[in-house]
Amino acid sequence: MRVLYVVFVLSIFALIWTAIAVARHIRRHEARVAQHPETHQEPETVSKSDSE
Repeated sequence: MRVLYVVFVLSIFALIWTAIAVARHIRRHEARVAQHPETHQEPETVSKSDSE
């Protein structure tokens, strides 16, 4: 039973760590785009008629 508790606690810490890492990554990306908006290009959508 103790092993299950330890695994549960470790998985909760891993989820929290992952959420923090993703949030930091998004913030860094947004900061870079704000500093250099001319170098950032949004992906262009391709319509079905363009791909034919």
